[in-house]
Amino acid sequence: MGDSIVKQGNHNHPLVFTLKHTNPLTGVKEIYPIPDGSAALIKITIDADPALLIDQAATILNQVNYPGKVQYLLQGAFTDLVNTYDVEIKLTLPDGTIRKFPGNEEETFSTLRVLQSKGGG
Repeated sequence: MGDSIVKQGNHNHPLVFTLKHTNPLTGVKEIYPIPDGSAALIKITIDADPALLIDQAATILNQVNYPGKVQYLLQGAFTDLVNTYDVEIKLTLPDGTIRKFPGNEEETFSTLRVLQSKGGG
């Protein structure tokens, strides 16, 4: 999924994640083609603390033009504090199956880092 960096105080910042999985037929890590009719949820915590800071719907982008991509718009004061956050995307597929990204044991979360703005924040 990859990590994201946002500058402190940058409100209304779109985060775009590319979901990847290991293809069970080839064993190769590749972009996950999100099926039509799926729903995405983004969960953001600090150091996997069970208290969720964000637990909201994310937008699945057009899979023809942006395969595997999910977007979430950070809003409000979330980026006012310099911090490092854990990010997980949960997909609910049309048949009710749940897929989590990142989804393997070695890579439990992606990281969102809010860095100090130039001039101190």
